Amino acid sequence: MPKRLAALAAALAAAPAARAAPAPALGDGSAARAARGRKATGARLPYRTYRSSGGLDIWVGRGAASNDELTFHAASPDDVWLHARDDAGAHVVLRWTNPDTPPPRDLHEAALLAAWHSRSRGSAVVPVDWTRRKHVRKPRGAKPGTVMMQQSRTVMVRPDGEVERKLRTES
Repeated sequence: MPKRLAALAAALAAAPAARAAPAPALGDGSAARAARGRKATGARLPYRTYRSSGGLDIWVGRGAASNDELTFHAASPDDVWLHARDDAGAHVVLRWTNPDTPPPRDLHEAALLAAWHSRSRGSAVVPVDWTRRKHVRKPRGAKPGTVMMQQSRTVMVRPDGEVERKLRTES
């Protein structure tokens, strides 16, 4: 197993897509989750990548199936998970595993991305719910992208395409 983990870490470091996400610590299972997200070297991730102005990674699902992949395979249980309330949209993961509340600026930017990548994009103000990923569950037999969350809080944001462009890490 240690040889496999070392080989996987070397492959991730050599892959062009590895720049999009920080190299996970070996042994915690996140290396395998990150590797499953790539079909082959150079293949696109099942999520868009952004970087907050505070330097935190933000991942945004590309569709229903990639929302499931992002939420249940790529994200860590302690990451912050966001979604526009009561509307179809992308699952958003703010890579923040610290037990404290994430920095307000980074949380606001991740919430803005959740609003921008939802059907509420044209609204003046969008409520975005957030919780830790470990409080997000998929109902049995539910369609891809359908989830239930517990212990959520809400952030109100104004969708802004200019901020979305500034936070992008991919072209």
